[in-house]
Amino acid sequence: MRAYLLCTVGSVYIKSKEAPAKDVLKDLVEMCRGVQHPIHGLFLRSYLSQVSRDKLPDIGSEYEG
Repeated sequence: MRAYLLCTVGSVYIKSKEAPAKDVLKDLVEMCRGVQHPIHGLFLRSYLSQVSRDKLPDIGSEYEG
């Protein structure tokens, strides 16, 4: 449950542009990799991809960097 909240907060933090999106996403992905239960990890990674879909640091993106 706490991991879903961290994904949500991380998404809002990226949107605020106080930290580079690349660094925040790297931390969130590492957190998702550490989940022990396979089904829980699957749903958590799915949720992370949903909340960060429009915030990926790509060339020409406002979150580039």
